[in-house]
Amino acid sequence: MRFPMTVLRVVTLAPALLVSFVLTVVVCALLPPAPGLVAFLAAAGVLVALALGRFEAQAIAVLTGSRPATAAELQVMRPVLAELGGRGVAVDALFVRRHQASSTPVAVAIAAGAVVVSPGLVDATYRGGVTAAEAAATMAHAVGRRRAIRPRLELAVLTATAPWRLVVAAFRGVARAFAWLPFMRLAWTLRGVVGVICIVQSAAEGRAAPGILGGAVILLTYLVPAASRRIEASAEAAADQLVVSVGLGSVLAGLLRRHGHPMTLKRLQRLEAAASRRRGHGCTWSTARRSLRRCRSAGYSSSAKPEVEWCTQPRPLPSCGLWFMHGSEPSLWEQSTQRTVVRPGVRLTSVAASAVAITSS
Repeated sequence: MRFPMTVLRVVTLAPALLVSFVLTVVVCALLPPAPGLVAFLAAAGVLVALALGRFEAQAIAVLTGSRPATAAELQVMRPVLAELGGRGVAVDALFVRRHQASSTPVAVAIAAGAVVVSPGLVDATYRGGVTAAEAAATMAHAVGRRRAIRPRLELAVLTATAPWRLVVAAFRGVARAFAWLPFMRLAWTLRGVVGVICIVQSAAEGRAAPGILGGAVILLTYLVPAASRRIEASAEAAADQLVVSVGLGSVLAGLLRRHGHPMTLKRLQRLEAAASRRRGHGCTWSTARRSLRRCRSAGYSSSAKPEVEWCTQPRPLPSCGLWFMHGSEPSLWEQSTQRTVVRPGVRLTSVAASAVAITSS
């Protein structure tokens, strides 16, 4: 069953907002009257200012642990931003995280037109470990995720739910600390049974309200993660679609494959769908060689290696329906006794084959 994104967002945000509000009120109530009132009014004022679009840069820096990109970092990322702008994906502000952990996302789109990238992405782009197109595909995917979720009052909501995230992080830390105890996983798995017993016992004792409240809390431990997984899957699919629509699907697939990122077959096919639709017609090896000579005679260079030849500029060759594309070396070779499929760069090799099918990027 498919649920609207709005419903899924309500399921995940309502408990977070409620718990955060209760925690804020409790903390302010524990303070002396005057400081407690000032703290509560200050928190409310900050939320109103963020909802009105004020202090966005400062809020992004605090919430994501980042800072605005320096002049040197902007110079490194300028080809990436130009690549994105040329494909219709605008990035108005670039932030770089101060620290990077193993779980740190490579790129996150936040607020209107701002993207937060990891320092590792900037370093890899500078050193050539990641091409400008690959970095652009990563950032476009982050923008696509935000477009799919369509968050409203994003910075205000993130600030308001900060107490909830702190509580969740604390509970996860405690759970990891005691995960070595026997039957801990079994006890968490059977929490639904505990909720049912809580409701039945409370109703039998004439105190149904506490039992229903406890059962509702346990029910949320099922609903919130399930809704979060639905949001994640829907956002990922929409982001992949955006990357494919701007012509970077195969680039992102190659990047994820090269770094060993786990991908389902469905997602791989989704990212490479555009490339497979643009697959050229097969032709004999002699026809491909004649087409390559035509390309060279037209003034386009080829590789110096005798066993591998490819053109460095895009040029259609209607004689056999091929496109010789400018690009990097192919990331995947599929060879059989019948044909050689070359992608994503269109590359011709002199391997023994009775036919050659060329796939353009």
